[in-house]
Amino acid sequence: MQEMSMMKNLEMFAEAIPGVIIQLMAISTSNEDVGVLPWLSVTVSAFTTGFVSATISFDWDTDPENRRLVPDFFGFVPAPVPKRIIVFVSMLVISGGMLVIRCTSIVLLGLIGRNWALGFVGVDVGLYCIMKMLRGDFWYWIPVGGYSEILCSTITRIVVKIVTDFTSLVHFRHPQELGGVSWQLSLVVAMVSLPVAIEINE
Repeated sequence: MQEMSMMKNLEMFAEAIPGVIIQLMAISTSNEDVGVLPWLSVTVSAFTTGFVSATISFDWDTDPENRRLVPDFFGFVPAPVPKRIIVFVSMLVISGGMLVIRCTSIVLLGLIGRNWALGFVGVDVGLYCIMKMLRGDFWYWIPVGGYSEILCSTITRIVVKIVTDFTSLVHFRHPQELGGVSWQLSLVVAMVSLPVAIEINE
């Protein structure tokens, strides 16, 4: 399950998130009337990404071994099937919605200037990495050693941060990943960034 989750996260980081940004940028800069199909494409892309995000958290949480070893963290998905469906759909909708909110903020800042968008993401990720270093929590758990460990930790921390910022993937509230406080702060920043980006863009 570890390898599958890593591949899903890389797919969201390198394809799904940029894909939604590109589609929204194309819509916002189009000189022609935008029909229903481009918006339908954005919606499908967002909720497909939300589905991937929800399955990662769902699979980790419902794994019997995880629940046995770490009952304080795993177990938020209830046992009855109707309640499981509600939780899964809620995670899917939240992840898809957060993706649209965050991508819209990036696009609006990008319309002002590329540096605005890059600065927004860069400052957010930079502050997160600095916080991890100050807490002595920057090194990732994969023990590869040497310079490879520095590279692995840097890439993994950035990927986890970006994916969480754009999807609010619930599993990444884990202390070895983003952590509960950072996860909640990421959620708040994403919600606040859209009205701020709209105000700046106007």
